[in-house]
Amino acid sequence: MNTKPLVSIVCLTYNEEQFVRDTFDNFLSQKTTFPFEVLVYDDASQDSTPDIIREYAAKYPEIFRVTLYKENNFKKGLGFYGLRVGFNEAQGKYIAYCEGDDYWTDPCKLQKQYEALEAHKECSICIHKVKHIRDNVVLDPEKLKQTQNKY
Repeated sequence: MNTKPLVSIVCLTYNEEQFVRDTFDNFLSQKTTFPFEVLVYDDASQDSTPDIIREYAAKYPEIFRVTLYKENNFKKGLGFYGLRVGFNEAQGKYIAYCEGDDYWTDPCKLQKQYEALEAHKECSICIHKVKHIRDNVVLDPEKLKQTQNKY
């Protein structure tokens, strides 16, 4: 990357071949006035997720930096290991987190959050509302809490 990114997007993936292209395309569609990078950490996916990640890294080498783990760190008891590594390896002033089966609905999300943090130096984090959608159905937040307790 020619210019140091101001925002680093950290993205964890595991067996998300049906979603990860949309996630990456969403990152690439962000409208920003600053450079950003995408750090992808795949936790030894068994599907075609690593191939898709390699494809994007080859096509956008100035944006994508990837780590493809050979062993699943979560199953080894290391939790979301890639997240910790990503936060340490991020070059941006700010970090945005998005998993490989998620996406942002606002193409200006990074720009808006960057501007908000720059305007409010006393803040160290900013968040936004989310919608949980499964099979094209928006999930009720209360029902979602009940299903999350099962995991």
